[in-house]
Amino acid sequence: MLRFTPVRAFVLLSAIAISCEEEKELSQKQITVQFASSTFELTESDEAHEVKILLSQAATTSVLIPVKVSGTTDFTSNPAATNNFINVAVAKGKFEGVFRIKANDNTSDDPDRLLKLEIGALTLPLISGQQLSFSITIKDDDAPAIIQSVANFAQTNLVISENDEAGVDYVIQFSAPAALDSKLTIALGSQKGIYAQHYTASPEPVAGKLELSVPAGAQTASFRINAIPNVQATGELSISIDITEVAGSLVKGTNIAQVLRITDDELLGKARGFTVAHSEGLLQVTYEYDLQGRIFKKHWSTTEYYVRSGTETYYYNESGLISKINKHMGRDINYLWTHGRITRSEETQDDVLKSYVEYEYDDHGNISGAFPYYRQSDGQFAPGMFTIYLYFNDGNVYKSLTYNPVADGEPVLVSTRTYEDYSEMDNPFPMVEIIPTVVSQKKLPGFYEIEESGNTKSYHISYTFGNDGVLLERTASCNTDTQVATYQYY
Repeated sequence: MLRFTPVRAFVLLSAIAISCEEEKELSQKQITVQFASSTFELTESDEAHEVKILLSQAATTSVLIPVKVSGTTDFTSNPAATNNFINVAVAKGKFEGVFRIKANDNTSDDPDRLLKLEIGALTLPLISGQQLSFSITIKDDDAPAIIQSVANFAQTNLVISENDEAGVDYVIQFSAPAALDSKLTIALGSQKGIYAQHYTASPEPVAGKLELSVPAGAQTASFRINAIPNVQATGELSISIDITEVAGSLVKGTNIAQVLRITDDELLGKARGFTVAHSEGLLQVTYEYDLQGRIFKKHWSTTEYYVRSGTETYYYNESGLISKINKHMGRDINYLWTHGRITRSEETQDDVLKSYVEYEYDDHGNISGAFPYYRQSDGQFAPGMFTIYLYFNDGNVYKSLTYNPVADGEPVLVSTRTYEDYSEMDNPFPMVEIIPTVVSQKKLPGFYEIEESGNTKSYHISYTFGNDGVLLERTASCNTDTQVATYQYY
């Protein structure tokens, strides 16, 4: 049995006391190192954030505390990181070390990024505390990039009838759903059409403009245009439809202008115009009609010999018969009626008579002769070349013979035109017009011959018709020339 003597007991107690003093002294020399906090959020535009490392006791000498960096690299630090470490200095006698983190600022839309900081290996008297890591979440402060949606009309230049009760829905398509609540402005316009008299729109326009609200997420916008029917020959109307303004996340595309044609039922099937192409050039003619369905304007252009164009305006008397045609500014042709027939036409310039034509008729009421007279320098009128017309029994012109008058002698024949082989098809575009609105060629000829200046050209004529029997094209050919006429209708 082990026995303790008083001396042995004293020695043992003394040893234990010395050991406790050493541990106390050692504990007092060790310094715990840890972060002051564990997390922080930092936005790109924030000032640099100060990160503190706390020491449990004042540093006995200047030290460097290594902080390991991982995660995002989208930051800067002071002091700067080297080889993924930031060495944080703590001066002698200080209780903390400080460094700063600044997020890199940019203009792009970025996700959140995480920066992780960890206290690295320490040497005595520094020892690791409990909070050895610190996380910084870098938040993006840039607004998300707005996806722009390109706005374009889905349709391309539509045609509706004035009696189309359903109207037409115009759809504007977006290349992507609208990212924001947006707006479209649509401008409506027409040279002849009057809003609320000839057409309406939904939603209701204000000062000729439609305002369309486009909620975020929408892929299309739409509006409707309706024609207003009437019983008058208002003529075809053209409505211009334009995307003029966009707002929000919308931008204009390339198909932002449309023209809606509203056909006039009262003019349906009437001649719109024609084009004649031949070796000497091109002739184009289009017609406009008044409310009663009569020719109101004749627009023409030609490249025959030289380029020129014009517009002729038709006027009618109280009986609805042609009374005047204005050729151009100040130049008029007035038609004088006697017993239901035009017997004379007078061409004036600024109300001064320049020429006139006297007309004769055969026993069947056909115009048999046109005899012009021209004003001379002395104010007198002298006869010019005149034309005699011959007809088949059905009233279709057969020949036109043009003569040059000779004083005190027989007139000289200078030109003959012959029309033969008429079909039973109605002729909406006569080749012969002696007096406007007076028909001298009711059917379609199959043969046409010109004799003048010692030369003869004999044209054989063929026609092309649509599925509904409407005349579309006339081709007249001879050995030296081909004339092609194409026809358009309302």
